[in-house]
Amino acid sequence: MPPRLLICRRSRSRASSLTRKARRSLASDTTGTVSAYVDSTSCVAARLHEKQATRANLAAVRRGLGQPEVLSGTESSIQLAGLWCNTGQLGCGDTRARAAPQLLRDLGSISLTSLACGSGHSVAIDAAGGAHAWGDGASGQLGTGDRADRVTPELVRLDGQRVTRAACGARHSLLATARGRVLSCGHNGRGQLGLGELPRGALSCDRPRLLDELLGTRVLELWAGFEHSYFLSGAGLLLSCGAGDLGQLGQGSLADAHAPAAVVGLAVLVHTAASGNYHGLALTEDGVMSWGEGLYGRLGHGTSGREAVPRRVVGLEGLVVTSVACGGACSAAVTADGELYTWGSSTWRQCGHEEGTEQLEPRRLEALSAVQVRQAEPNPNHSPNPDPNPNPNRNRNPNQVRQADGGEDHMAVLTSIGTVLTWGR
Repeated sequence: MPPRLLICRRSRSRASSLTRKARRSLASDTTGTVSAYVDSTSCVAARLHEKQATRANLAAVRRGLGQPEVLSGTESSIQLAGLWCNTGQLGCGDTRARAAPQLLRDLGSISLTSLACGSGHSVAIDAAGGAHAWGDGASGQLGTGDRADRVTPELVRLDGQRVTRAACGARHSLLATARGRVLSCGHNGRGQLGLGELPRGALSCDRPRLLDELLGTRVLELWAGFEHSYFLSGAGLLLSCGAGDLGQLGQGSLADAHAPAAVVGLAVLVHTAASGNYHGLALTEDGVMSWGEGLYGRLGHGTSGREAVPRRVVGLEGLVVTSVACGGACSAAVTADGELYTWGSSTWRQCGHEEGTEQLEPRRLEALSAVQVRQAEPNPNHSPNPDPNPNPNRNRNPNQVRQADGGEDHMAVLTSIGTVLTWGR
């Protein structure tokens, strides 16, 4: 399916950032209002403080791509919607499914700066550096000191640590502090918490614990895969821990790692990274590198083989890449001139090309230049509307891509004029 314009109910809203988790996406406009779209499971979305609205501190939504909804409400409130809530992951006080956004009143008076979602749990960070968690707690991933689910957000005890961002995997959570330290909690069966070997018989940690293994390393960014974790230091060093059976740690072997260790083969500065379920990307001074599970060509090397050591994506050489993104089984890169290159699985055409075949190497998404984007009233089909009277003074390439992100079976891009286009399932 080619890219289609996401038209929200507010005719003049401009998106400023977007994010995803699994089969979910959302976009935030410059006033902090979030547009979320899902299919038949659940979503989580947040309206952030207006001062934070232009940053990529957005909620993720649980499982799905469908019709867009503009989430309204008071400043810094959270809105929830979904059709799947068996562990309270909507945070509304019960496990009842909801098909329309609902205000999460327990956080209505709190100024929020970021939000992260895992498979069945969520963590919100407030402006004071506190963490609020809810949803599935069976593996201790909520950090509340037990393994019970929470149907409403609960403030996590952090023993004086002030956190600034979070990342959530399938059953674990990561928290970055203002001082560059990292706390983790949840399931540690594959070493994804980075705490080293836990006491004999202990497979999880139900309170956030500092990673002593990263003592002396200032962590700026972090990402959570299905059962692995990535950490980017202030010195541009990328470290990983957790499950390594598919090469997703990039450490040269298929062994699990219970303590963070450097991703090998990245001898130069790493600017940013991305994590899929079982693969990773890094944007370095030498170009884009990929590693991990290679099925469907998600690594971009022309084959479907896995790579335990990062390998340069040759198909992007000569391009000035500014950011990278991972979907469940696909990948993307945005260039300085606003072009988007995609590769990997196209079972649901999540690479954006008409042919539903695997893309084993990066391919420029030609369809973006063919879609005429304009600010318009929504139409019933939520489809692009070519402008019959184009303004000659208007930007001739309104679809320059500013940001991209991928879900399990779909992708979404944010353009230079604040519109969002989506495709896939």
